[in-house]
Amino acid sequence: MILLVEDDAASRYAFARLLRGQGYEVIEAGDGNEAVAFLDGFAIDLVITDMVLPKINGLHLVSLIQARRPGIPIVLMSGYLSERAGKLSWTDRRIFFKSLDHRL
Repeated sequence: MILLVEDDAASRYAFARLLRGQGYEVIEAGDGNEAVAFLDGFAIDLVITDMVLPKINGLHLVSLIQARRPGIPIVLMSGYLSERAGKLSWTDRRIFFKSLDHRL
């Protein structure tokens, strides 16, 4: 099961629909607090989360997930990316940057 964390309802709906269309089971959370609550009640295999969230931001959410469920794969996504994103401190990280503008 995929836990999808995105505060923008339209984006969350579209992304969840895309994943379900590929056969994945998806549970949706609108903020970090809701996501943390789902960790205890569902067998989550993968977390896909926005970095910019209300209440608990994506980086804090990652640390909470790793404390409760070490080893769970996490994909961070954002429409806003700062220099800080490249300086994340957890040990097993794989960051892929894909520019939408070929000039960047």
